[in-house]
Amino acid sequence: MESSKRVAVFAIVAFFLGCFSQVLFQNTASSSPTCPTSDAPQCAPCPGCTGKSSPETQFSSSAYMQKNLPSWRNGVLRDAVEFQSMAMRGKCSDKCTAHRYQEIYARTLFKFRESSQPSKLLEIGLGCIYDNCALGGPLTYMAYLPNTTYHALEIDISVCKAKYAANNVPLKLSTYIDEHVCHGSSADTPTVSACGSKFGPFDIVIDDGSHMLKHTSFSFLFWLKSPGLVPGGYLIIEDLQVSSMVAWANTALDYSYWSSFSFWWNAKQPAIARGTTVVNYAQSLLMCQLSSVLCLAPHAGEEHAMIHYVNLVDQIIVAPESVAFRKSNVVTLTENKLTSDMCIALDDKSGSYFDRKANVLVVRLDGNHLSKKLLSSDTAQHLRTRLGVRGLDVYELRLASCASVTACLASINRIKSTLDLIVVEVPFNSGEQKTWASQQLLIEILGSADFMSSNKLAIGGVVMIDGYQPRSIAVVKTPDAKSPRTADKINEPLLAFAGHFVMQQLVTVPEEGGLSFDNWAAYAIRNEDIVKRAIVFFNDVSIDAHRALYFRRGDPRHNRVSVPRDHL
Repeated sequence: MESSKRVAVFAIVAFFLGCFSQVLFQNTASSSPTCPTSDAPQCAPCPGCTGKSSPETQFSSSAYMQKNLPSWRNGVLRDAVEFQSMAMRGKCSDKCTAHRYQEIYARTLFKFRESSQPSKLLEIGLGCIYDNCALGGPLTYMAYLPNTTYHALEIDISVCKAKYAANNVPLKLSTYIDEHVCHGSSADTPTVSACGSKFGPFDIVIDDGSHMLKHTSFSFLFWLKSPGLVPGGYLIIEDLQVSSMVAWANTALDYSYWSSFSFWWNAKQPAIARGTTVVNYAQSLLMCQLSSVLCLAPHAGEEHAMIHYVNLVDQIIVAPESVAFRKSNVVTLTENKLTSDMCIALDDKSGSYFDRKANVLVVRLDGNHLSKKLLSSDTAQHLRTRLGVRGLDVYELRLASCASVTACLASINRIKSTLDLIVVEVPFNSGEQKTWASQQLLIEILGSADFMSSNKLAIGGVVMIDGYQPRSIAVVKTPDAKSPRTADKINEPLLAFAGHFVMQQLVTVPEEGGLSFDNWAAYAIRNEDIVKRAIVFFNDVSIDAHRALYFRRGDPRHNRVSVPRDHL
């Protein structure tokens, strides 16, 4: 009998631990729970509610907890510190000094770092022209990814070998490079195809070669369609800040000044204004997937239209001067581990779940929503699935009740908890001008110096822009011929902000902090001061198969205005 009682008590405790805790934060700053809507992510009726509880989630949270899900050994923030330490101690890499690549590599390489399965990496460029150094890339990646076989594509290996003696390169490493290197140009189809056939297919391709536009653009146009990059693999392209520099613009891919009647005008335009750089590809592909804008061909021609690539990529991560494209894959990781990183937890393809109870603020913009509930059904289900193992507390802020940035910030600051996730619910009529004031208010709230200095959003926390899914290219299929082809033609404030953020995150040099800022994009941008702050506060913005946009707060030690140092 006593045993039966203990079993019953355990079952009750497990049930309530597995259910989601729901607290709605009203603008009156009341901390008392109110009755959640049926679409809210919860699995038991709240006190005082009548009627049935919400539909069951896709899995039983209590059952998952009883299985004691393993955790990834390290999170993105920890891995970024270790990546920076390895890169800086080698003294032959500028990935974390002149640049801020540590967090994009921590995000993209985590599954390869911890997996027991072997993987393959190809780095374009051995970095042999960096000061008096040689082999900074392989020294970093071989240490950081112990189960990954390193390969390289180098146009002139003799430049590296000339520095081996001065850098005390061991014979064993020199021999390894000779056995795992491809020779030739990264923009030559026979060369890269042969490299993929000989050593591939690769799980990771990193372009850190010449930075010339004809090479980086070729990498995008080639590798995502090539069997040399496995489905689910990453193409990562660095040093995109050169895209707007005059010295590099003349190498733009496949563009002839002489074929244009407006030769004089075009000759004065950087390649980034014509749409032929990886910066343009990243901006257009992300915006096309999000809301079917920038899908069509830019000034340079149909070859550069991102409508042809929307099905080839299921994740894009835009970070300082670098971008990662994940090749589409129908397979989802099945390891089912817990992660401390919100963006990884929200990614359907990661097979990961958030490792602690999440504090979530839902912000509803003014306009017509598909549901009167707090969250749309799809988003509620997404959060139940990705965050439900440990449960979540949900707070609410309706911008219609906020008269100003100050009033809205005061409401947010009355939430006692640090927020892991802010979900912004965009109305389906956000293209109508009557909704734009609400969008602009949101930009000013989240982009304010007061919000950023408040630490209300946790380091690694995410602002999720949700609600564009009905207008995503995955639903629309064919964009309107009148749809904007350049970001300066986007009227909706929130969409325009996203486009400007992507552009400036990629082309702004850390040391310069955005000097000549409005000239980088070849057009004047809106909310310039806010974008300047945002590219420091948010380390990256990404989109995945859920077709929501994720602005992720980075570690202040790694942002573009910090002084790089080895934190280990």
